[in-house]
Amino acid sequence: MTNTELQKALADFIESVFPDDTHYLVSVSAKPSRGGAKVTILADSDNGGITIETCAAISRQVNNWIEEANHFDGAYTLEVSSPGTDYPLQMPRMFTKNIGRDLQVVLKTGVTYIGPLVGVTEAGISVTTKQKEKGKKPVEINVEIPFGHIAKATVQVNFN
Repeated sequence: MTNTELQKALADFIESVFPDDTHYLVSVSAKPSRGGAKVTILADSDNGGITIETCAAISRQVNNWIEEANHFDGAYTLEVSSPGTDYPLQMPRMFTKNIGRDLQVVLKTGVTYIGPLVGVTEAGISVTTKQKEKGKKPVEINVEIPFGHIAKATVQVNFN
């Protein structure tokens, strides 16, 4: 089985063991490393996050699946966690759960917007940002950004 086929099979299996349809797979990778392979699974939930208990349950089931099918010739490590706040938002579900939070959105053109995420549609997002004009006070505007124009979007941690 190629690495791509293994990652696809892993993704399919992981999605089958989620406790409900509010949980979803963010990413899965299986890469060779010193001393064996490293399998990294990032999962999340529409309800604010994934619990450590859910991560542990997924880890046990994936470990059993890997062992039963003998997917690796030698040792491997398995990590299951949620994406951290520094992990870029990549799919509409990730944006939806962050409505109201400040984002930094970098477009493929290099333009950057920073402000609260105020809406998500199938086509893209809406962010409120400040627009500056020479000699005038900044004015808040809503910017509609299609998903296809986003190079990177991250949640801005606010300590206030």
